[in-house]
This record gives sequence, C-alpha cells and structure tokens, in this order.
Amino acid sequence: MKWTSGFIRVFDFLSSLKLAVITLISLASLLAVGTFYESLYDTRTAQVLIYRSPWMQFIMVMLIINLTCAAMDRFPWKKQHVGFVITHAGIILMLLGSFTTQKRGIDASLGLGLGESSRSLFIDEPEITVYESSPTQAFKLIAQRDVDFIYRYPRDLDINIPLGKRTLILKRYHPKSEQHLQFLTSDDKAAPAALEFQITNGKVNVQEWMSTHPNLNPSMNLGPAKINISQQRPELPKEKQNEIYFYPNAKGQLQYIISSAKTGKLQEGKVELKKAIATGWMGLQVYVHRYFPHAQVSANFRDLEDDEETATGPMQKNRSVKSLEVQIGDQERWLELNSPQQITFDDGSVYFLSYGFKKIDLGFNMTLKDFTIGRYGGTNNPSAYTSKVQIENGPEKEISMNEPLVHNHFTFYQASFEEDENGKPNASIFSVNYDPGRRTKYAGALMMVGGMISMFYFKPSYSRKKKQA
Repeated sequence: MKWTSGFIRVFDFLSSLKLAVITLISLASLLAVGTFYESLYDTRTAQVLIYRSPWMQFIMVMLIINLTCAAMDRFPWKKQHVGFVITHAGIILMLLGSFTTQKRGIDASLGLGLGESSRSLFIDEPEITVYESSPTQAFKLIAQRDVDFIYRYPRDLDINIPLGKRTLILKRYHPKSEQHLQFLTSDDKAAPAALEFQITNGKVNVQEWMSTHPNLNPSMNLGPAKINISQQRPELPKEKQNEIYFYPNAKGQLQYIISSAKTGKLQEGKVELKKAIATGWMGLQVYVHRYFPHAQVSANFRDLEDDEETATGPMQKNRSVKSLEVQIGDQERWLELNSPQQITFDDGSVYFLSYGFKKIDLGFNMTLKDFTIGRYGGTNNPSAYTSKVQIENGPEKEISMNEPLVHNHFTFYQASFEEDENGKPNASIFSVNYDPGRRTKYAGALMMVGGMISMFYFKPSYSRKKKQA
C-alpha cells in the first residue's frame, strides 16, 4: 500500500545515519554561535538566544527521534544489540533530563551579611516593579512585569505600563552603557561633600572623583595607597598604612592627613587647590583639583554605541551597566539594573521604581552566623573561605568551596564574598541550584557507559562465533 511504503521511507530517513550527521553538525554550529554570543554579550544572552532557543529545542527533539528510530530499526533485538540499545536509551534519558532542568530548574544567587537572614533568591530574569504611596496611604505594589529585552533589540521599546492615574513608559533599553556621576556645587547644607583628586608619579597617574554621599564609597583603594574623604576629622586606625584622609575643618576649609606605613608618622596640612602634596611614598604626589563642601550628585548614562556625551560638568566614569530610560508623567529617569529610584510629584504621590532581578521564595530562612577566610602565606590572597549558616529551625551547617550544602532539594555553593574598606569580610555570596533533572541525567550517563561497555564485549564475541560458524 502507498501509505505503508511512505511510512517506511519516512522511518528509514528518521533512523538513518544521514539524519544523525545533519543533526550533529547543526548542534555543533549552534554551540559555536552560542560561544560567540557568550563572549560578545553575556551568558544570559547566549542562553536565551541560542542554548534555550526554539532552534536548539528542535534539534534536540530531532536527535531524540533519530536515536529512538535507530534503536527500533534493530527490533526484534538480539544479544549483540543490547549495548547499542542501552547506549541510545542512555543518551535519550540525558536529553530528557536536560529538558526537565531547562524548564523547571533554578540557578540563583543569595547574598548574606554577617548575622543577616533571608528567604529570598535572585534569579537572572529582570523585571520592573513599581510601588506607590501618597499622603494618605503607605507604599503598595501597583505594577510588576517581566522585562526581558533580549528579543526586542534594537533598543527602542515604547512599552506602556498603566499605574492608575499615570503611565510608566519604557522608552529605551541599553544593554551596555557607561554610568557617569555628575558633581555640581549645592547650596543645601545637608548635601554631601565631593572632591576631584589626582595622584601621580613617573609611573602612576590616577584622576577620580569621590564623595561622602551615602550611596557612594568614601574610600578608594588604589593599591599603593588608599584615599578617604569624610565630613569631619576621622579616627585614624592604630596600624599605620599608606593612606590619605581629606576632611573639612571648623571653618569649612579642606584639610589632609597623610599616614605612612614605613615611618609610622602623620603629615597634616591645609589643602590648596591644584597644588602638589608630597606623600612620602614612592615619589607620589596628590593634587586636589576641585572641592565642593556641599555637592549635588546625580547619575547619568551614555550608551556605548553613542558617540556624544550626554551630560555636562565634572564627572566620574564607572563600569559598564545595563540601564533603562523610563518616563512617568513629565519626569524622565534612567534606571540602572538593581538600583531602585524614587520619583516624587507635586500632588504628594511618590513612586518607587525598581528594574532588577526577579525574587523567588526559598521556603525557609537562612542566617549567616560566621565567615572565615584562609589566606596564602605572606599574601592577602584567599586560599579558601567557609560560611557557617543556620537553617530555620535547624542546626548550624558549614558551606565551603568544596563542600556545598543540600537542603530541601536546593544545593548551596560557596561562590564569593565581600569585604569592607578595611579588608574585613562582611558578606558571603552563595550560588543556589535546583536541578530536578539531575537524577535522570545521572541514570542516562550510567546507561550510556554500560551500553558502551556491552558493545565492546558483545561485538567481538559475536564476530568470533560468526567466524567459527
């Protein structure tokens, strides 16, 4: 019959070596493109566009069909087919386990300060959240939306999110933008101080801005020296280090203190703008080019693909970040990833905007009780670090670089840590993984290895028996 012969031709193609070669070449090509995207952008972009794309899923499905048909083509199976069938079944199980992990698995991060507890994980899926308050009500959540802009490149968005009497407009997405901090003098006596300094010798030339703004670090570690700024005379550490301290005196004039690790002596004086201050270390000299006792600090961004600067005035360039241009009413803002902002209107309405990673509930509280670092002898480089944590209503557990913690199907790995300005660890960072397809993948791997061993055993035995016959 025609349909029978047609079915046989289709089955022969699906079980053929030709389809296997086409599928494997396509898979290798997609993996090569994914590697290119990962180096050009980031892992998240490569996952969305390549590794988890419909094309990749189609190739995986075709590979499963090819393996299944190739195994069925040998039916009824004989002893010499055992290894072949087990190997193909193992590969299919590994692919099915990978699909399960991709659809239901979780790769997240958890950061805890010493003594801090949390039950929330952050996953690499950005979202917009908006809270609103007024003179008559506290903050409440009024909008929450997933915003993965990878598929919407180029960057112009024009997305409207209703907020009741106002509308949030997502105007433009910048996957790579430079953040600039703009410092201008202010008449507000409560505003933070800011200064632009330069430290230089024959081999070093660094020029930066720093401020006492609460969201900025008032200390800057430059390797051979540490620069600090404060609103009043600082308390100096007992151990002498190569440090410079800038602070205003009672008359509002900028003073400096230079500490030397070699001599242990202090050098103090009044700062004169653009005049060199000899530090006494390695021929380094420090200049203060600008000083604002009270400064207005604002963040501006420039897309790396744009040619012109977008802001004016004294600026400090920071790292490359992801950012959004948004508008509520007549006010426009830049939202940096994981840096919330507050927008206030004349009618008393206040909006709290956040463009950041999605939070999921862990299901239990975890508390960081202690954190220890082992260092290589004679250096400050960490050789190992260990966190002591307590699970809610449970005993204390240790998580180290080579000993993860498994609890409620979650696996916690010691990923990294954070230090304060004195080099003392104050937070631990964990990588959290939930892999529901792990057992399926392990079973598939064992079957594949067993099948290959069976193939090596049965094939020579079958060949010897055939020759004897």
